[in-house]
Amino acid sequence: MVVAKDWIKKLEEMTKKGENKPPNFSDGKWFTLKEARENFGVGENKTRQLVSRGLKDGEIETYSGNIWSPKLNQLIRQVWYRFTSPK
Repeated sequence: MVVAKDWIKKLEEMTKKGENKPPNFSDGKWFTLKEARENFGVGENKTRQLVSRGLKDGEIETYSGNIWSPKLNQLIRQVWYRFTSPK
């Protein structure tokens, strides 16, 4: 049974390497809608409105990728946002 567990761990490690995070993700400027909602202190609809307005005005950019979910034990789609640099 030890061999089977090692195989499972190896497969999970290989899958985690398939994550597709935004460039410079570690700089901490990227956020998700959930994180934005918590920081803005408003509801989900208002958060979506604020982010949509920022996207339309060019103040926010997006990155679509995927990330490993330990809860679901699989890769999941994720969209990140960040404020664009002032010109």
